[in-house]
Amino acid sequence: IIEPTGISALLHSYRYNFFEAIGQSFVDFGHASTSIVRALGSLFTPKGIQQVGGPVAIFTQSSKMLSDFGICQFLDLWGIISVNLAIFNLIPFPGLDGWQLLVLGIESISRKKMNTKVQQIVSFVGMVILFAFMAFILIKDVIGLF
Repeated sequence: IIEPTGISALLHSYRYNFFEAIGQSFVDFGHASTSIVRALGSLFTPKGIQQVGGPVAIFTQSSKMLSDFGICQFLDLWGIISVNLAIFNLIPFPGLDGWQLLVLGIESISRKKMNTKVQQIVSFVGMVILFAFMAFILIKDVIGLF
């Protein structure tokens, strides 16, 4: 049992046996995953773009989380970030692993190899868009510090 001391974001403490803890981890993973998918969907709205953060925002928020709420909430935040990155990486966008899975799926269904030149061009354009998005987010984070 984790007992909160002082001010804490921990609202409830639970005690699970081993099997309950395993089951609860799947429930928590499901909640986190669906939240991430909803957040990715809201990314294409004006409010979603305002709430996006990159490495600077992640560092700021995680250090604030550690100082305000302790190691448990800090590790929970980094677990959510890890799942978020895994799900984001599976989006079928050129340059991400999801794109490679999509290409493999198309090739296995059509039983024909995709044109390597086309695949390289699409991947390159996707990477340029991703790097531009990363630069935009980094600049937004740095401006947000001031």
